[in-house]
Amino acid sequence: MYEDKTSKVYAAYAKDELLRLSSSSGGVFSLLAEQILSQGGVVYGVALSSDCKSAEFIRVDQLRELFKLRGSKYLQAETGGTYDQVRADLEAGLKVLFSGVGCQINGLKLFLQRNYDNLFCVDVICHGVPSPVLWRKYVEHMQKQNEARLVLVNFRCKDKSWQDFGMKELDENKKEVYISKDADPFMQMFLRNYSLRPSCYECTAKK
Repeated sequence: MYEDKTSKVYAAYAKDELLRLSSSSGGVFSLLAEQILSQGGVVYGVALSSDCKSAEFIRVDQLRELFKLRGSKYLQAETGGTYDQVRADLEAGLKVLFSGVGCQINGLKLFLQRNYDNLFCVDVICHGVPSPVLWRKYVEHMQKQNEARLVLVNFRCKDKSWQDFGMKELDENKKEVYISKDADPFMQMFLRNYSLRPSCYECTAKK
């Protein structure tokens, strides 16, 4: 006899439309993060570097900095000394919200070597990640083409629609460029699985 071991699943989204539009999907991460911050905790997530050429984990302890962690970044993020920081915050008794893809959360838990009641993890469903080198070359190409340095990138801009999303880029001259996912070369390589890292095809975190 078949035994259904499916866990309960809940769906949710933020009621604030502006928050949903600035997020990749429903904005639930921001709501969870706001709750942790309101209790004096800290939040870890991925932000683009100031030159937009890489992604990295950062620590946020102020609500005004939370915008940096919103939205998807479709490239591999550098962890640096993040795991050490997380452990120090946990040992100090702070509530910690850590958001990342499965392999990054697995890595954190293996690093910590124990469970913490004050650690809350948000596991992002992962499509796989392109090489950081490919993204850097893309940014350099766009900057050369537009003759201006990029200062902001929205990988999943929904200005036109939620289904037909695209890449929105802002340069140092405040010029905005929107490129549909069907036209942007980086997004096409990513969505068609042409540029994923080989290790993503043997991912153990998805099991």
